[in-house]
Amino acid sequence: MCLSKGTGSNSTMALDKLFVYGTLLSELGHPMSHRLKKEAVCIGKGYLWGHLYDLGEYPGLIPGEEGQSRVYGEVYQLQDPERSLRWLDAYEGIGEGELEPWEYERMVLKVFLRDAGVWEDCWVYLYVLSPEQLPLIEQGDYLAFKKLLD
Repeated sequence: MCLSKGTGSNSTMALDKLFVYGTLLSELGHPMSHRLKKEAVCIGKGYLWGHLYDLGEYPGLIPGEEGQSRVYGEVYQLQDPERSLRWLDAYEGIGEGELEPWEYERMVLKVFLRDAGVWEDCWVYLYVLSPEQLPLIEQGDYLAFKKLLD
């Protein structure tokens, strides 16, 4: 369930949690995941309701209804949300100076933190273009999907 959306420095609100499900996953070792680990603390694994699609070099997440398929990832607590979200928006190709239409939009969704057993509001980058021609990552787990490809 979407609570709000935002892009750019005026929309960071007070929210300091970020759910990642693709190239920013710590185990993938992407340079941007290393940067994220320097600016945030991973507080655990989580999931949200949705569908994950293979866009080639990275995945796209479309939110779903409760009880539908899950998308798995990690939740980070950002030390300086305004600073981190600024570079994350640029990495995801959204915000000021980026050409439209954007592939992603930063939204607040409920994410279930597995270890804590609670739902938390988190920033999530959602794919906003049509997934019609894209392959579905059926297990909702990009890390497992990448391991199958390797």
